[in-house]
Amino acid sequence: MDNVDLYIYSTVKGMALKNGKHIYIIEKLTGKGPATLTGGAKEVKDVTGYQSELMAINEALKRMTKPCSIKVHAANVTLRAALQNGWYKTWADNDYRNSSGEEVVCADDWKEFNELIKEHCISDVVNDRHSYSSWMESECGK
Repeated sequence: MDNVDLYIYSTVKGMALKNGKHIYIIEKLTGKGPATLTGGAKEVKDVTGYQSELMAINEALKRMTKPCSIKVHAANVTLRAALQNGWYKTWADNDYRNSSGEEVVCADDWKEFNELIKEHCISDVVNDRHSYSSWMESECGK
């Protein structure tokens, strides 16, 4: 299983629905240095910061053709908690309902995530400034 870093950036912040852009970079270290793949900045409409970052993760997962151990670099605290604590697995087991019996936020995006993550594992989830941060911000027009 390959080890990859998945870097996520979104101009959308907070819980209010907004328009903005997000971007991802998949990085794998090779004998010749890092190999990267990005989908470029993508416009998103009427989304929260949480949803924008989750959508970017799903877009990146669609590009991964073999099983990977993934270290996710994401800013949204709610998204990081869902990934770190494995809530997405519990939600799938409970038909995407939370402990109160209500449908989880972004249920359709989490359903897609659970389908895409099946062959992979999340090794770590962090919020950090990294070597791609400035470039990602620039690509999204920040």
